[in-house]
Amino acid sequence: MKYTLNDIFIVQAPLSDIDSRSECNPLHSDGMLPLFTAPMTSVVDLNNYKLFIDNKINPIIPRSVDFLERKCLCGEVWCAFSLDEFILFSDPNKLYLPEGKKLYVLIDIANGNMLKLHNAIRRAKHAFGDDMQIMAGNIANPEAYAILSDAGADYIRIGIGTGSVCITSSNTAVHYPMASLIKECFEKSLTLKTPAAIIADGGIKGFGDIEKALALGADYVMCGSIFNKMLESAGETKIMKHGETKLQMELNPFNVVNQYSKETLEEFKRGVVLVKTHYGMSTKKAQKELGSDVLKTSEGIEKTQKVEYTMPKWTKDFTNYLKSAMSYTASRELYDFIGNVETIIVSNSSYDSVNK
Repeated sequence: MKYTLNDIFIVQAPLSDIDSRSECNPLHSDGMLPLFTAPMTSVVDLNNYKLFIDNKINPIIPRSVDFLERKCLCGEVWCAFSLDEFILFSDPNKLYLPEGKKLYVLIDIANGNMLKLHNAIRRAKHAFGDDMQIMAGNIANPEAYAILSDAGADYIRIGIGTGSVCITSSNTAVHYPMASLIKECFEKSLTLKTPAAIIADGGIKGFGDIEKALALGADYVMCGSIFNKMLESAGETKIMKHGETKLQMELNPFNVVNQYSKETLEEFKRGVVLVKTHYGMSTKKAQKELGSDVLKTSEGIEKTQKVEYTMPKWTKDFTNYLKSAMSYTASRELYDFIGNVETIIVSNSSYDSVNK
Protein backbone atom coordinates (compact mmCIF):
# COMPACT_ATOMS: atom_id res chain seq x y z
CA MET A 1 0.00 0.00 0.00
CA LYS A 2 1.37 3.41 -1.02
CA TYR A 3 0.39 6.63 0.73
CA THR A 4 0.21 10.39 0.26
CA LEU A 5 1.22 13.29 2.49
CA ASN A 6 -2.37 13.39 3.81
CA ASP A 7 -1.84 9.89 5.21
CA ILE A 8 1.06 10.63 7.55
CA PHE A 9 2.09 12.73 10.51
CA ILE A 10 5.44 13.42 12.19
CA VAL A 11 6.02 11.89 15.63
CA GLN A 12 7.34 13.97 18.53
CA ALA A 13 10.74 12.86 19.87
CA PRO A 14 10.48 11.09 23.24
CA LEU A 15 13.02 13.48 24.79
CA SER A 16 14.63 16.73 23.64
CA ASP A 17 17.26 19.07 25.07
CA ILE A 18 16.00 21.95 22.88
CA ASP A 19 14.48 24.65 25.09
CA SER A 20 13.20 26.95 22.32
CA ARG A 21 12.60 26.76 18.58
CA SER A 22 15.00 29.69 18.26
CA GLU A 23 17.79 27.14 18.76
CA CYS A 24 16.83 25.38 15.51
CA ASN A 25 18.41 26.24 12.16
CA PRO A 26 15.98 25.71 9.23
CA LEU A 27 18.54 26.63 6.55
CA HIS A 28 20.79 24.58 4.32
CA SER A 29 24.54 25.23 4.47
CA ASP A 30 24.20 27.87 1.73
CA GLY A 31 21.93 29.95 3.97
CA MET A 32 18.79 29.20 1.96
CA LEU A 33 15.53 27.57 2.99
CA PRO A 34 14.84 24.04 1.63
CA LEU A 35 12.52 25.48 -1.02
CA PHE A 36 12.47 25.92 -4.79
CA THR A 37 9.95 27.83 -6.84
CA ALA A 38 8.33 25.83 -9.60
CA PRO A 39 9.67 27.12 -12.95
CA MET A 40 6.26 28.56 -13.83
CA THR A 41 5.44 31.81 -15.60
CA SER A 42 2.69 32.54 -13.08
CA VAL A 43 5.16 32.24 -10.18
CA VAL A 44 8.56 33.69 -11.06
CA ASP A 45 10.01 36.00 -13.70
CA LEU A 46 12.81 38.52 -14.18
CA ASN A 47 10.95 41.10 -12.08
CA ASN A 48 10.69 39.10 -8.87
CA TYR A 49 13.34 36.36 -8.75
CA LYS A 50 15.60 38.51 -6.59
CA LEU A 51 12.73 38.97 -4.12
CA PHE A 52 12.62 35.19 -3.70
CA ILE A 53 16.37 35.14 -3.10
CA ASP A 54 16.07 37.95 -0.54
CA ASN A 55 13.52 35.77 1.27
CA LYS A 56 15.89 32.76 1.15
CA ILE A 57 13.77 30.86 -1.40
CA ASN A 58 15.56 29.38 -4.43
CA PRO A 59 13.92 30.69 -7.64
CA ILE A 60 14.06 28.99 -11.04
CA ILE A 61 13.68 31.21 -14.11
CA PRO A 62 11.07 29.55 -16.40
CA ARG A 63 11.52 28.68 -20.06
CA SER A 64 9.17 31.48 -21.11
CA VAL A 65 12.08 33.91 -20.59
CA ASP A 66 14.25 34.45 -23.68
CA PHE A 67 16.86 31.71 -24.19
CA LEU A 68 19.83 34.09 -24.34
CA GLU A 69 18.75 35.78 -21.11
CA ARG A 70 18.52 32.41 -19.39
CA LYS A 71 21.90 31.43 -20.80
CA CYS A 72 23.44 34.54 -19.23
CA LEU A 73 21.54 34.29 -15.95
CA CYS A 74 22.22 30.64 -15.12
CA GLY A 75 25.57 31.57 -13.62
CA GLU A 76 23.65 33.58 -11.02
CA VAL A 77 20.35 31.77 -10.53
CA TRP A 78 18.74 28.45 -11.49
CA CYS A 79 17.30 28.60 -15.02
CA ALA A 80 15.07 26.11 -16.82
CA PHE A 81 15.87 24.79 -20.31
CA SER A 82 14.18 22.31 -22.59
CA LEU A 83 16.17 19.16 -23.35
CA ASP A 84 16.99 20.36 -26.87
CA GLU A 85 18.08 23.75 -25.48
CA PHE A 86 20.25 22.01 -22.90
CA ILE A 87 21.96 19.82 -25.53
CA LEU A 88 22.70 22.92 -27.61
CA PHE A 89 23.74 25.01 -24.61
CA SER A 90 26.01 22.38 -23.01
CA ASP A 91 28.03 21.55 -26.10
CA PRO A 92 31.63 21.48 -24.69
CA ASN A 93 32.94 22.75 -28.03
CA LYS A 94 30.89 25.94 -27.67
CA LEU A 95 30.57 26.53 -23.94
CA TYR A 96 33.56 27.88 -22.03
CA LEU A 97 33.42 28.17 -18.26
CA PRO A 98 35.92 30.49 -16.55
CA GLU A 99 37.67 28.93 -13.58
CA GLY A 100 35.54 29.03 -10.45
CA LYS A 101 32.34 29.67 -12.41
CA LYS A 102 29.30 27.45 -11.79
CA LEU A 103 26.14 27.14 -13.84
CA TYR A 104 22.76 26.16 -12.37
CA VAL A 105 20.64 24.38 -14.96
CA LEU A 106 17.24 22.71 -14.75
CA ILE A 107 16.37 20.41 -17.66
CA ASP A 108 12.65 21.07 -17.55
CA ILE A 109 10.93 18.09 -19.15
CA ALA A 110 8.15 15.80 -18.00
CA ASN A 111 9.79 12.42 -18.59
CA GLY A 112 12.90 12.05 -16.44
CA ASN A 113 13.33 8.44 -17.52
CA MET A 114 14.24 9.30 -21.13
CA LEU A 115 17.51 7.76 -22.34
CA LYS A 116 18.16 10.92 -24.38
CA LEU A 117 18.08 12.93 -21.15
CA HIS A 118 20.44 10.55 -19.35
CA ASN A 119 22.93 10.63 -22.21
CA ALA A 120 22.84 14.44 -22.34
CA ILE A 121 23.53 14.67 -18.59
CA ARG A 122 26.43 12.20 -18.84
CA ARG A 123 28.04 14.23 -21.63
CA ALA A 124 27.65 17.50 -19.75
CA LYS A 125 28.96 16.13 -16.44
CA HIS A 126 31.91 14.52 -18.21
CA ALA A 127 32.79 17.88 -19.76
CA PHE A 128 32.09 20.24 -16.84
CA GLY A 129 31.85 18.14 -13.69
CA ASP A 130 30.58 20.00 -10.64
CA ASP A 131 30.96 23.35 -12.43
CA MET A 132 27.57 22.59 -13.99
CA GLN A 133 24.93 21.80 -11.40
CA ILE A 134 22.12 19.89 -13.10
CA MET A 135 18.54 19.46 -11.91
CA ALA A 136 16.42 16.93 -13.79
CA GLY A 137 13.22 14.92 -13.61
CA ASN A 138 10.42 14.40 -13.18
CA ILE A 139 10.40 10.79 -12.06
CA ALA A 140 7.79 8.72 -10.22
CA ASN A 141 9.72 5.53 -9.57
CA PRO A 142 12.44 5.05 -6.91
CA GLU A 143 14.52 3.00 -9.35
CA ALA A 144 14.29 5.84 -11.90
CA TYR A 145 15.68 8.14 -9.19
CA ALA A 146 18.67 5.81 -8.71
CA ILE A 147 19.38 5.54 -12.46
CA LEU A 148 19.12 9.31 -12.97
CA SER A 149 21.46 9.87 -10.00
CA ASP A 150 23.99 7.50 -11.55
CA ALA A 151 23.74 9.43 -14.81
CA GLY A 152 25.08 12.46 -12.95
CA ALA A 153 22.05 14.56 -11.99
CA ASP A 154 22.79 16.67 -8.90
CA TYR A 155 19.12 17.36 -8.06
CA ILE A 156 16.09 15.29 -9.06
CA ARG A 157 12.47 16.42 -9.08
CA ILE A 158 10.22 13.60 -7.94
CA GLY A 159 6.48 13.44 -8.46
CA ILE A 160 4.16 13.15 -11.46
CA GLY A 161 0.59 14.37 -11.54
CA THR A 162 0.30 15.81 -8.04
CA GLY A 163 0.42 19.54 -8.84
CA SER A 164 -2.76 21.58 -8.41
CA VAL A 165 -2.75 22.62 -12.10
CA CYS A 166 -1.51 19.24 -13.41
CA ILE A 167 -3.91 16.67 -14.89
CA THR A 168 -1.29 14.17 -16.06
CA SER A 169 -2.15 11.34 -13.68
CA SER A 170 -5.91 11.67 -14.04
CA ASN A 171 -5.56 11.31 -17.82
CA THR A 172 -2.60 8.94 -18.18
CA ALA A 173 -2.99 6.89 -14.96
CA VAL A 174 0.75 7.27 -14.31
CA HIS A 175 1.35 8.13 -10.65
CA TYR A 176 3.21 7.23 -7.45
CA PRO A 177 1.81 8.66 -4.19
CA MET A 178 4.14 11.40 -2.97
CA ALA A 179 4.82 10.31 0.62
CA SER A 180 5.79 6.77 -0.41
CA LEU A 181 7.83 8.12 -3.32
CA ILE A 182 9.85 10.47 -1.10
CA LYS A 183 10.51 7.82 1.53
CA GLU A 184 11.52 5.16 -0.99
CA CYS A 185 13.76 7.54 -2.97
CA PHE A 186 15.41 8.59 0.30
CA GLU A 187 16.01 4.95 1.24
CA LYS A 188 17.40 4.33 -2.24
CA SER A 189 19.71 7.37 -1.87
CA LEU A 190 21.37 5.74 1.15
CA THR A 191 22.58 2.91 -1.10
CA LEU A 192 24.05 5.12 -3.84
CA LYS A 193 27.60 6.36 -4.22
CA THR A 194 26.55 9.80 -5.51
CA PRO A 195 22.86 10.33 -4.65
CA ALA A 196 21.14 13.36 -6.10
CA ALA A 197 19.34 15.79 -3.82
CA ILE A 198 15.64 14.93 -3.67
CA ILE A 199 13.14 17.65 -4.60
CA ALA A 200 9.51 16.86 -3.78
CA ASP A 201 7.58 18.51 -6.59
CA GLY A 202 3.82 18.94 -6.71
CA GLY A 203 0.71 18.80 -4.58
CA ILE A 204 2.05 20.80 -1.64
CA LYS A 205 -0.92 22.50 -0.02
CA GLY A 206 0.55 24.15 3.07
CA PHE A 207 3.28 24.38 5.70
CA GLY A 208 2.54 20.92 7.10
CA ASP A 209 2.98 19.22 3.72
CA ILE A 210 6.41 20.82 3.32
CA GLU A 211 7.47 19.65 6.77
CA LYS A 212 6.18 16.13 6.11
CA ALA A 213 8.09 15.96 2.81
CA LEU A 214 11.31 17.02 4.53
CA ALA A 215 10.75 14.58 7.39
CA LEU A 216 10.36 11.73 4.88
CA GLY A 217 13.68 12.56 3.25
CA ALA A 218 13.22 15.33 0.68
CA ASP A 219 16.16 17.74 0.66
CA TYR A 220 13.97 20.43 -0.90
CA VAL A 221 10.32 21.05 -1.68
CA MET A 222 9.17 22.74 -4.89
CA CYS A 223 6.04 24.91 -4.72
CA GLY A 224 3.90 26.47 -7.43
CA SER A 225 0.36 27.19 -6.28
CA ILE A 226 1.47 28.26 -2.77
CA PHE A 227 3.90 30.80 -4.21
CA ASN A 228 1.45 31.99 -6.87
CA LYS A 229 -0.83 33.16 -4.02
CA MET A 230 1.88 35.56 -2.84
CA LEU A 231 1.19 39.20 -3.71
CA GLU A 232 4.63 39.43 -5.32
CA SER A 233 4.28 36.37 -7.58
CA ALA A 234 4.57 36.79 -11.34
CA GLY A 235 0.96 35.81 -12.05
CA GLU A 236 -1.16 38.54 -13.60
CA THR A 237 -2.80 40.36 -10.70
CA LYS A 238 -6.29 41.86 -10.80
CA ILE A 239 -8.64 43.63 -8.40
CA MET A 240 -12.01 41.96 -7.92
CA LYS A 241 -14.38 44.85 -7.39
CA HIS A 242 -17.51 44.66 -5.24
CA GLY A 243 -20.41 43.06 -7.10
CA GLU A 244 -18.24 41.97 -10.03
CA THR A 245 -18.40 38.37 -11.18
CA LYS A 246 -15.19 36.42 -11.73
CA LEU A 247 -15.86 36.36 -15.49
CA GLN A 248 -16.34 40.14 -15.64
CA MET A 249 -13.15 40.63 -13.64
CA GLU A 250 -11.15 38.30 -15.91
CA LEU A 251 -12.35 40.10 -19.05
CA ASN A 252 -11.75 43.63 -17.74
CA PRO A 253 -8.21 44.80 -18.63
CA PHE A 254 -8.56 47.84 -16.36
CA ASN A 255 -8.60 45.59 -13.30
CA VAL A 256 -4.93 44.66 -13.78
CA VAL A 257 -2.59 46.13 -11.13
CA ASN A 258 1.14 46.27 -10.51
CA GLN A 259 1.73 43.72 -7.76
CA TYR A 260 5.08 45.31 -6.86
CA SER A 261 3.77 48.84 -6.22
CA LYS A 262 3.29 50.40 -2.80
CA GLU A 263 -0.26 51.32 -3.80
CA THR A 264 -1.18 47.67 -4.47
CA LEU A 265 0.40 46.60 -1.18
CA GLU A 266 -1.62 49.21 0.71
CA GLU A 267 -4.83 48.12 -1.03
CA PHE A 268 -4.11 44.49 -0.12
CA LYS A 269 -3.49 45.43 3.51
CA ARG A 270 -6.84 47.30 3.52
CA GLY A 271 -8.61 44.11 2.49
CA VAL A 272 -9.08 44.71 -1.24
CA VAL A 273 -9.60 41.33 -2.94
CA LEU A 274 -6.80 40.58 -5.40
CA VAL A 275 -6.62 37.49 -7.59
CA LYS A 276 -3.90 35.81 -9.64
CA THR A 277 -3.85 33.75 -12.80
CA HIS A 278 -2.16 30.37 -12.27
CA TYR A 279 -1.55 27.70 -14.90
CA GLY A 280 0.56 24.66 -15.65
CA MET A 281 3.44 24.83 -18.12
CA SER A 282 1.88 22.19 -20.38
CA THR A 283 -1.33 24.17 -20.88
CA LYS A 284 -1.95 25.57 -24.34
CA LYS A 285 -1.50 29.06 -22.85
CA ALA A 286 2.01 28.15 -21.67
CA GLN A 287 2.81 26.33 -24.92
CA LYS A 288 2.06 29.54 -26.83
CA GLU A 289 4.31 31.53 -24.47
CA LEU A 290 7.09 29.02 -25.14
CA GLY A 291 6.72 29.61 -28.88
CA SER A 292 5.32 26.22 -29.86
CA ASP A 293 3.98 26.18 -33.41
CA VAL A 294 2.02 22.96 -32.94
CA LEU A 295 0.04 22.78 -29.70
CA LYS A 296 -0.03 19.41 -27.93
CA THR A 297 -2.82 17.93 -25.85
CA SER A 298 -2.70 19.81 -22.56
CA GLU A 299 -1.82 18.05 -19.32
CA GLY A 300 -2.45 21.18 -17.25
CA ILE A 301 -5.20 23.60 -16.36
CA GLU A 302 -5.58 27.34 -15.80
CA LYS A 303 -7.28 28.77 -12.72
CA THR A 304 -7.71 31.95 -10.70
CA GLN A 305 -6.49 32.13 -7.10
CA LYS A 306 -7.03 34.71 -4.39
CA VAL A 307 -3.92 36.49 -3.11
CA GLU A 308 -3.52 35.35 0.49
CA TYR A 309 -0.24 36.78 1.77
CA THR A 310 2.90 38.73 1.00
CA MET A 311 6.16 36.92 0.38
CA PRO A 312 7.86 38.14 3.60
CA LYS A 313 4.79 37.19 5.69
CA TRP A 314 4.57 33.68 4.26
CA THR A 315 8.32 33.13 4.59
CA LYS A 316 8.37 34.31 8.20
CA ASP A 317 5.49 32.00 9.10
CA PHE A 318 7.03 29.03 7.29
CA THR A 319 10.41 29.56 8.94
CA ASN A 320 8.83 29.63 12.39
CA TYR A 321 6.63 26.58 11.76
CA LEU A 322 9.59 24.57 10.43
CA LYS A 323 11.70 25.57 13.43
CA SER A 324 8.86 24.51 15.70
CA ALA A 325 8.58 21.12 13.95
CA MET A 326 12.33 20.71 14.37
CA SER A 327 12.12 21.50 18.07
CA TYR A 328 9.35 18.93 18.57
CA THR A 329 11.59 16.30 16.97
CA ALA A 330 14.84 17.28 18.74
CA SER A 331 16.41 18.47 15.46
CA ARG A 332 18.75 21.43 15.89
CA GLU A 333 19.97 21.42 12.28
CA LEU A 334 18.03 20.82 9.09
CA TYR A 335 20.11 17.74 8.28
CA ASP A 336 19.01 16.27 11.62
CA PHE A 337 15.39 16.65 10.53
CA ILE A 338 15.50 15.54 6.88
CA GLY A 339 14.79 11.80 6.72
CA ASN A 340 15.79 11.31 10.35
CA VAL A 341 12.54 11.72 12.26
CA GLU A 342 9.75 9.25 12.81
CA THR A 343 6.54 9.38 10.78
CA ILE A 344 3.37 7.36 11.14
CA ILE A 345 0.52 6.42 8.80
CA VAL A 346 -2.88 7.55 10.09
CA SER A 347 -6.57 7.10 9.30
CA ASN A 348 -8.60 9.62 7.31
CA SER A 349 -10.44 10.67 10.44
CA SER A 350 -7.12 11.36 12.18
CA TYR A 351 -6.12 13.66 9.34
CA ASP A 352 -9.51 15.39 9.38
CA SER A 353 -9.30 15.99 13.12
CA VAL A 354 -6.36 18.39 12.73
CA ASN A 355 -6.84 19.68 9.17
CA LYS A 356 -8.63 22.86 10.25
